[in-house]
Amino acid sequence: MLKFKQIPFFLGLIFTFVLVSCDADSEDENSTPLEEKQTIAGQIPGAAGKTIVAQIYNVDKWLQLGQSLIDAQGNFNIKLPKEAFIVQLVVEQSGVPIVLGGNDSVYIRCDFPAMQKNFKISNLEDAADLNKMVVLNAEFSEKYGEQMNQLRNAQPGTQTDALVKTLQAGKKPMETFAISFLEQKPGSPLAQLFAMQLFPDMGLENWNVAHGDILRNVLDVYLEKYPEARFTRGLESNLNTWVDSYQSALNDEKRKSFYGNLDRNVDVGSTAPDIWMDMVNGGDMKLSDLRGKYVLIDFWASWCGPCRKENPNVVRLYKKYKDKGFTVFSVSLDDNAAAWKSAIESDGLEWPYHVSDLKKWNSIVVQLYKFEGIPHTVLIDKKGTIIGKNLRGMELENKLKELFGS
Repeated sequence: MLKFKQIPFFLGLIFTFVLVSCDADSEDENSTPLEEKQTIAGQIPGAAGKTIVAQIYNVDKWLQLGQSLIDAQGNFNIKLPKEAFIVQLVVEQSGVPIVLGGNDSVYIRCDFPAMQKNFKISNLEDAADLNKMVVLNAEFSEKYGEQMNQLRNAQPGTQTDALVKTLQAGKKPMETFAISFLEQKPGSPLAQLFAMQLFPDMGLENWNVAHGDILRNVLDVYLEKYPEARFTRGLESNLNTWVDSYQSALNDEKRKSFYGNLDRNVDVGSTAPDIWMDMVNGGDMKLSDLRGKYVLIDFWASWCGPCRKENPNVVRLYKKYKDKGFTVFSVSLDDNAAAWKSAIESDGLEWPYHVSDLKKWNSIVVQLYKFEGIPHTVLIDKKGTIIGKNLRGMELENKLKELFGS
């Protein structure tokens, strides 16, 4: 199974499983002049005398956009900023999502406390589609709400495969409907809500990466139509993260298979295990690409003081022997790409072979080459046989003199 780092989502499961929060920690963002506002009006007969709040989730907190007292007949009217929003309407601990396109005056009617039951919205582009999705979501929540809670509260590392499969099957009607809608109307205000059905809400390891192409199309349209919308900014950031993480995990699986058995002999006289990693300026390469040269495999990192202190000596010896068939293959144990690249430039490491998986001590090469500290060097001959280990300073210089002469 593919392994992924935990990735925060820019919105919670606001539609798949509605979140509600009306406590004192919600921040008020209702400061836009009245003439620049759109409205949500409606009737909730069972909630007379209660307060209805319109809120959005932004990064890590709820922002309250507006509120209204529901009158004796169940009527309310909330004025909101003129922006494309996914708004959650909340009465006490019940909620329902609403979509606004930036210039809307919508009208809703629903029950209470089950606000998604008998929900109807009008005066909204594609209102019938939202009504249908709310029905599908209500059916899903009623049938699978407890399982979704179990998954959300599961501890890292617990076995949840069966639970995920059950929930994926339950979500299929919503997902299928969302895909059909997004393919036809990627620029609809509803797209920002329907797109959530294609988010990796059960973990990237369970994500259909083909959904990334559909989301990319929605993003392209929204960048043109609603470039400043919170949804647009959030999707742009998170979609790249999801796709990159997914591809990275696939690459990790391929490379793990490439390395095979990690418990191999790395003593002098043995063949150096091959290394396959990404290069600092893009692309990837293998240690075996350098067959036919004497290669110093230099395990180092930008944060390693002794490594940086030794770098001038390695640079000097590289310049002295590079025309005699000698080169350096630098393997970084950095976890920060910018710091890694900066150190290469600052220390003048002019050879072109710089690779890393940016996993620090979790890098596979640590286990493969069995070292516990850096700098650590391994010198190999033209056939890839190890002819020296932990050579630094004068030891390295003397060994190269032995090979190439003064």
